[in-house]
Amino acid sequence: KNNFFKSKKKLEKKSLIFISQFRKHFDLNKKTLQFKNHNYKDKAIKNIYLYCKKNNLKFIVLGCAKENSKIEKNYFNNLLGRNNFIFLERKTGLSSYKYSIKYKYFITLASSLGYELLSSGKRVAFLPLHYQSIKNNKKREFKESFYSNKKPSGPIWTNTNTEKEISRVINYILTTKEKTWKNMLKLLIDPLVIYDHENKQTKKLFKKLQIN
Repeated sequence: KNNFFKSKKKLEKKSLIFISQFRKHFDLNKKTLQFKNHNYKDKAIKNIYLYCKKNNLKFIVLGCAKENSKIEKNYFNNLLGRNNFIFLERKTGLSSYKYSIKYKYFITLASSLGYELLSSGKRVAFLPLHYQSIKNNKKREFKESFYSNKKPSGPIWTNTNTEKEISRVINYILTTKEKTWKNMLKLLIDPLVIYDHENKQTKKLFKKLQIN
């Protein structure tokens, strides 16, 4: 889907976009209808907002819930207070891509959209809780991610939600020179995902294989 969209040449650089991964079943207690406390995520979001406030950046939340967008917005209202952020409601399956076209800087916990945006020239930071997932009481490594190398931190990611660490990764995406950035992408992102505008490479392969 990302390959169908082309970024604008002049990107908005006065905002930081938080890619939400809100899930109603995970973030809302269905019995009490109260939002659950997720210490790592909640503190991370608050520290991102604090960074934006200190550095005169607009804090924008890129929503991900289509059916529960009002609940998702209220989640952030509850966490940050009303009128302290801009909320971009996801109305269709492609809304996230359409919203992202004009912005340059993004941050997320571990959204796959972040990988796609990195490949198409955006600057994205990640705050994964850890490089492993718990499934069926067993630890399972995310081998497809650049933070699966068992390093708790790197140039564009950290597993620590402190104000200092979050400031470090945001500063990196904001200030790193283009040559250094591109070298980092070749090492971390190119092996995982590439940007192919209008899926030209895929179409070429289909033609070669005589697939309509």
